[in-house]
Amino acid sequence: LAYDIWCQYVKKLLIRVARQKFPHLPEAFFEMLSRIKGGIPSFHVLRHIWGCRALYSYHHLAHTGETKTENVETPWVPTKKLGGSAKHANHGQRHDDLDATFMHWNYLK
Repeated sequence: LAYDIWCQYVKKLLIRVARQKFPHLPEAFFEMLSRIKGGIPSFHVLRHIWGCRALYSYHHLAHTGETKTENVETPWVPTKKLGGSAKHANHGQRHDDLDATFMHWNYLK
């Protein structure tokens, strides 16, 4: 995962997710979440301390290759428009709406 403040966000990620009490999430999800890897996009990591750069820069993470790390933010504009309707939709409708939005986004690329 890529997030501008991954170094801070990952510290309490499991606690925040567990606090939400998602009834449909299996126990295996939390196991997977505890093993998740992430980093800070290249432009943003320059504003972090050296320790964050060493641990979370995409230049130092395995299996990231030539990832254009700032491109992870480009779908935020179309997905942000979904926020109002998605939060009121049921579980299945929310997934369908997000899937359709990302399929359209990929088609446009």
